[in-house]
Amino acid sequence: MYEECTKVNELSLQGYHDYLSVYPDVAANAPLYLIHNLHMQTACAMLGKGYTYSARAAEDCRASFDASFMSLPAPFGSVIQYVYMTPVFNNIRFGKWKQILKSAPIPADYVYANLLDHWAKGIAAAKTNKLAAAKSELQFVQENMNQVDMLVVMEPFNAPVSGAKIAEKILVGIIAEQENDLPAAILAFTEAVKLEDALIYNEPKDWLLAARQYLGNALLKAGLFSKATTVFKADLKENPNNHWALQGLFESLQKQQQNAAASIVKILLRKTLAEEGLKNMPVVF
Repeated sequence: MYEECTKVNELSLQGYHDYLSVYPDVAANAPLYLIHNLHMQTACAMLGKGYTYSARAAEDCRASFDASFMSLPAPFGSVIQYVYMTPVFNNIRFGKWKQILKSAPIPADYVYANLLDHWAKGIAAAKTNKLAAAKSELQFVQENMNQVDMLVVMEPFNAPVSGAKIAEKILVGIIAEQENDLPAAILAFTEAVKLEDALIYNEPKDWLLAARQYLGNALLKAGLFSKATTVFKADLKENPNNHWALQGLFESLQKQQQNAAASIVKILLRKTLAEEGLKNMPVVF
């Protein structure tokens, strides 16, 4: 219900601002009422909206707190750094490689944000066939994912290193995929799925890019259509009715000439896209 989720969070944000106008002290709880709602709005938009909407929500999320909050001691500082990188996750989701590569570097003091910045630039480098640069960024991620701040947990949720491990495997998989080593890519994405499944649930999630969608796409490229079907169905169980996985499921069924099942999924996909105001599906993995 991603469309409804975005609308509900729009109303929640309006409610916050209305309340703020009559009771300014509510600003002391911005992490609950403002930052969280904008983060949730973006997470839903990434699964059920186009780039224009989700990019605006992601930038509003980043702007909802003073960047100095990222300097707070771990674990809260690390959580804020993760939220600060929301526009970067969104740019990866929609394949905005040039924007990622030209973005200003993140100061090294912001350990988690800095690692995610290098990771994102590694993906963008790989996707633009700069594989040496991508491997250099991967090495940075691997060498920095176990820094002290990355290991501090904000109970009852996940330590930043848990997200970093998923990031590493996704980058490994993308590099392998770009090198046309599909078995290695499938292995890396499979490991990313296991790591993602092991996360403690948070809302929005402590990892915003579903690893199964990368795995399913790699399986499609490898001609393993039945396995791709299984993976996309599993993603739809985890992230119901998201158009990214519906598109992958449709393609996998088509390739197996399961035309009746593919037609049903196509109808659902078109309905989903129409409800979300999208004409075409921008598939980016």
